[in-house]
Amino acid sequence: MIESVKVGYVDSSMASKGARTLSVKVSSSRSFETPTRPISTTELTAKSFLGYRGEISSPIAALPVDLKTGGKYQKFLKNNGVVNDTRRKLQSMSDSTFMCPSFPILQLPALKLDDKRPFKIAFDMQCSVEDMDYINIPPIDSGHRAFERMIVDWCQSAEDNYDKGAVPQLRMDEAPVIFSKKLDVLCDLSRSGMITIVNMIYANPYTNSLQYAELWGRRNDMCAIVNCSEVPAKGDHEYMTGVNSDLEDYLIQHGMDSITRKKHSVSPKFMYMRNMEEPPADLDGIDEFDVAVHHASIRVSKDLWKATSHPLMCDCSVCRGNTRDEIVDRFAYKDDGQIERSWLRYYSNMHDHQSDQSELERMRSYIRTDEMSEYEKQVETDRNDLLRKL
Repeated sequence: MIESVKVGYVDSSMASKGARTLSVKVSSSRSFETPTRPISTTELTAKSFLGYRGEISSPIAALPVDLKTGGKYQKFLKNNGVVNDTRRKLQSMSDSTFMCPSFPILQLPALKLDDKRPFKIAFDMQCSVEDMDYINIPPIDSGHRAFERMIVDWCQSAEDNYDKGAVPQLRMDEAPVIFSKKLDVLCDLSRSGMITIVNMIYANPYTNSLQYAELWGRRNDMCAIVNCSEVPAKGDHEYMTGVNSDLEDYLIQHGMDSITRKKHSVSPKFMYMRNMEEPPADLDGIDEFDVAVHHASIRVSKDLWKATSHPLMCDCSVCRGNTRDEIVDRFAYKDDGQIERSWLRYYSNMHDHQSDQSELERMRSYIRTDEMSEYEKQVETDRNDLLRKL
């Protein structure tokens, strides 16, 4: 479990929007700095399915669980089997990340306080997971005073009875006035040491500008890791066909310390039908994916990545400086030469995580020297150079 979180450096320039670093102490011998990228179920799943034995590392783990889409929430409330399945998934993910602090993210609709039953189900389910450092408080649909009471109750109950921390959640599309008051609550609790991680549920920055500006304004006061969950892979801006903006730079420069992509559950019926299909005859039949180019803050579609004559070289622990053809040979084919339709998508997930870790290390160096405006200029230069080559 995390012992302490201290605000390290805050870039103060208005133009760069004020990214920050945090010094996070895990134990007397372990510490790390943010911004960082938690390892999540996306990378764990990709690594497992690929049978990849290389390094996929992160100082912290965030484990999203989809309990919101496709009627899952109603099943969660009415079916013991769904609750037990979710508990087993959390236990399995916790076992996979035992070397670093891990916290679940329950993707649930905002819950009203007049019905305490869903909160109790979520609390008991998570507390029964062994070796998981934190439990996650479902999003709360209430005013700021009831919000504070619920968080304090969860934190005290989890620590006193199960020796666990608790991670509150706040929606980025909450009404601006309520959002501001709830943010005050979280800042106060973080300074007291009661909470060390906060999860913000992503909402479009361009339609929720006030909330993002409010979070940006509290970056000196929030002594907790701020993770943004349910982040889509692509931003809204398309530079050219097949090339979209990446949201991570924007989020980190508005007060986030890490991001987690949205967890999508796949229907068992779909997986059954997929497993019954013949493998594709060529790479045109594989899953859609995109390749993140973090130093340019863009994502390149599968078709453009395959077609470009300019190789997008990467030295992360997954790509290891290989050419595109070498990467395809490593990740697209089974031992018998058949094409596996999902493996390049899994490769792109792992590449996204590990190359992002390298880029965030570069970003931290700019934050420490109060030069994020220079970092932004470099990203824009890299992006323009790459777009010309594509």
